Amino acid sequence: MMRNSRLRSGLALYLALAATWLLYAPGLGGEFIFDDYPNLSGLSQINADPGLASYSQYLLGGVSSSLGRPLSVASFALQHDSWPRHPEDFLRANILLHLLNGALLCWCLLLLFRLAPPPRGNAEHLAIAATLVWLISPLSGGAVLYIVQRMTVLAGTCMLAGFLLYLIGRQRLNPETPRAGLTWMSGGIGVGLGLGVLAKENAVLFPLLVLITEFTLLAERPRAIAWSRWAAVFLGIPLAALAGYLLWRLPGDWGATSLMGVTTPERLLSQPRVLFLYLQKLLLPDLFSIRIMYDDLPVSRSLLTPWTTWASVLGWALLASLAWAWRRRAPLFVWAIFWFLGCHALESSFIPLEIAFDHRNYLASVGVVVTLVCGAAAVLEHPQSRRIRAPIYAGLATYVVLLGFALWQSANLWGRPYEMMAYWGMAQPDSRRVSFELADAHFRNYHPLAALQVHRQALERWPGETTHIFGLMGKVCVLPDAEIPAIEKIERSLAQYDGHTLSTLNLLDRLIKLRENGLCDRYGTSELRTLVDMTFGSAAFRGFRNDAHHIMLARLLYLEGDLDTALSELDQALALKPDLAVFDVATQWSVAGHRWSRARAYAAAARKYSSRNPFRRWLDASALSRLEAWIPPAESAPVPAPQTRPDIAPHIESPGAKNGSLD
Repeated sequence: MMRNSRLRSGLALYLALAATWLLYAPGLGGEFIFDDYPNLSGLSQINADPGLASYSQYLLGGVSSSLGRPLSVASFALQHDSWPRHPEDFLRANILLHLLNGALLCWCLLLLFRLAPPPRGNAEHLAIAATLVWLISPLSGGAVLYIVQRMTVLAGTCMLAGFLLYLIGRQRLNPETPRAGLTWMSGGIGVGLGLGVLAKENAVLFPLLVLITEFTLLAERPRAIAWSRWAAVFLGIPLAALAGYLLWRLPGDWGATSLMGVTTPERLLSQPRVLFLYLQKLLLPDLFSIRIMYDDLPVSRSLLTPWTTWASVLGWALLASLAWAWRRRAPLFVWAIFWFLGCHALESSFIPLEIAFDHRNYLASVGVVVTLVCGAAAVLEHPQSRRIRAPIYAGLATYVVLLGFALWQSANLWGRPYEMMAYWGMAQPDSRRVSFELADAHFRNYHPLAALQVHRQALERWPGETTHIFGLMGKVCVLPDAEIPAIEKIERSLAQYDGHTLSTLNLLDRLIKLRENGLCDRYGTSELRTLVDMTFGSAAFRGFRNDAHHIMLARLLYLEGDLDTALSELDQALALKPDLAVFDVATQWSVAGHRWSRARAYAAAARKYSSRNPFRRWLDASALSRLEAWIPPAESAPVPAPQTRPDIAPHIESPGAKNGSLD
């Protein structure tokens, strides 16, 4: 009988995984979007030269954060053959990882329910039902179908696998012979925390989630003295280190202004509203539950502006009070509340990140979903519900079908990127970033006039949105009949700037690249130099990334043939921020211009600024040796053919992301 029950449960899990695949399948028609390009463009170098050096350079060159997220980057490197023509291969891998996470979650819940049996219902049935609801939650679609958010999904894989190992160890922990249990638990921390942070930094919260589980669901479970000692080292030390790091960066972050001019107090006031918004989207999703940009979300300027701020703060205070009061009577509810808040403890804190992202709920939703399913089971098994069980079952089935339908609708939209962007344009008319991406989508789909119209309408509404003025200039650059924006209009836009520093400077860099690649003859190099000086001389950009200012000027001067002045600009950039890529280019330019001694000086100076990372230093040394060998030994030697010029416009960080991003 038990064997038949397990077979049925196993079949139910396989059916849940298969149904999830079918619901996500329409999204396989999606494309690379937004942050996919800066994170995956390095795969082109692997395609050009698939050797150890190329793989290593890509793995160590992650731009998402200061750690580089090497585990996630390595997973992309394994698919380099599919870049950039086959996004469906990346999406397929994302969906399969999500299914793996569903299987891991089900296993975790089975073990958790053995350690802390649910008040009502069959543990196997509850685990599978919760897994199904979590798998088909439309809120997770932004993590699964947005290719670069594999980082979130893979971090979830590590944390779920680590949680599974921890629960196995916790089950085997014997006060008499604790070694076996502690070994499994230590392995769980190594996977959940150690590997997790290599996929994405918010896995650093894994020890906190373990503690939340221990003191809610497992509060009545006996703990040996060995567990306390183990926890002090494996849970306490990482959390103390995290707290110390946050305190260390608090003074700088508190005074920082994050993207779109949001101050830290305003961000903190907004987060209670954002967290309730996440819960609403998790429990009652829209049919088209897709949203990436939240720059149109009203920011809380005070407790009364908007009025939902104080209501949200009061709501979370009430939930926290209920959780404390019911900590013994309803541990599952308490676990769900603190698991949800624990998962958001970094990204909803004072760190000046984007104000909201749906994919932040990928693991945070687990506690809410499990509690929802267990609550439904408790209602069904209550004696007074016996007469109305049929309508309850029908309502629950309808809810699950609606979740699946909302996910299927969203996946269909993800699979038709142009229509998705048009939908966003209609659904979020107040989002500056959506309007910019809509203009780019029009342009990529051969509707240039529509693209120009979106940019111009945006500039009428937001005159200081420099991303739109530079985006317009880039499109006009390759449209010979379109009107070029007047220099006075550009100057006014820069003077009224109130937007996104990162995008503005990257778009300026894009204009220069078009000129370098011979794709833009509507702007002369002198005009572009004026534009660069005007940008970095404006109040919003003055003093910000001066090295980038000098690099951009150097590239334009080199196009004009003024090598000595170009090298002088690179010298100023290097004095502000030594960079091996800039040393490389300065060396190549010097050799091309027969400045032999100067080339040797650049190559020699580059060796002083190698990375502290030993593997990175080895790679740098190999590259520098090749560069030095390329310099002719004699003044009269023929000039060698130039090497492939590295990109000397390094990833330009916004002020709020100077220490790396958790998103």
